[in-house]
Amino acid sequence: MNLIQKIKLYFKVQKEFKKIKEGAMKSGWKTTEFLLTVIGSLTAIFFALRGLIPADLSAKIVGVAIMTYTIARAIVKFTPSRKDDELLDRIEQIVKQK
Repeated sequence: MNLIQKIKLYFKVQKEFKKIKEGAMKSGWKTTEFLLTVIGSLTAIFFALRGLIPADLSAKIVGVAIMTYTIARAIVKFTPSRKDDELLDRIEQIVKQK
């Protein structure tokens, strides 16, 4: 395989990778975890401003909500999915085709 063929192969693989990546994961703000964090945080702040719960408790609730969101996103990002296998299979097909 010469240099030109390797470059063409590289761009074919990149194209397939982009296709699969676009459908693989949502942006962070479009996730359920984010929406629940925002709703929980706003609710805690609202109750604190109304005097229904102490401000320090509200701050703790918001902190826990943000921490939970961060952990949930990390788990989602680092959990292997079928998309990884699909990508590797597609790359293998492209390489075999040359």
